[in-house]
Amino acid sequence: MDANRCTFDDVLLDWAIAEVLSPHAWQDFYWMLGEPFRQRVAAAARGANLSAGDRALLLKAVRHVRQPLIDDESGMSACWTFSWRSISREELASFAIIRFYRERYGSLSLGALADAVCDHPLEVERRTRDGVLATLDLARRGVRWTGRPIAVTRPDAAAPLLIEGYKRSMAALRSGVPSLEVYFCCPA
Repeated sequence: MDANRCTFDDVLLDWAIAEVLSPHAWQDFYWMLGEPFRQRVAAAARGANLSAGDRALLLKAVRHVRQPLIDDESGMSACWTFSWRSISREELASFAIIRFYRERYGSLSLGALADAVCDHPLEVERRTRDGVLATLDLARRGVRWTGRPIAVTRPDAAAPLLIEGYKRSMAALRSGVPSLEVYFCCPA
């Protein structure tokens, strides 16, 4: 399938919007931005214009909160190539998982991790399972998910590494949707 080109900031902005609108990420990391800010972001997610100031604040916030994933796990850089495309559930299920999950579950594929977290979660992952179930419930009620998951591709890796969007990806795998749009970040 054809990929749609985008920029590093496009990927980070989409990530930031998804996190600000996520009940868990908002409560854990972004609440200090204030509810009026969150309401403006929600309006932007529905198609309203996002001010340059709000855009800059979102980019600064996600870089601060997710710096370990951006730098350490993925090595993602603004000089890379960025795109998004729709992928099948089967392709998504084959993605590699980040160290955070590998340390708990071993080197599973994303599909196997989704089964483990949803069917037999470790105590520390019950909140993740609950988030997946809540995401599935939203989808059943016709609510559109916000943000695309983010994967890093590497020439030496057999499968892309999913760095963000675990709950949405697990929900997609469990829901039976035929495909999901994903960002791909590739070293230049």
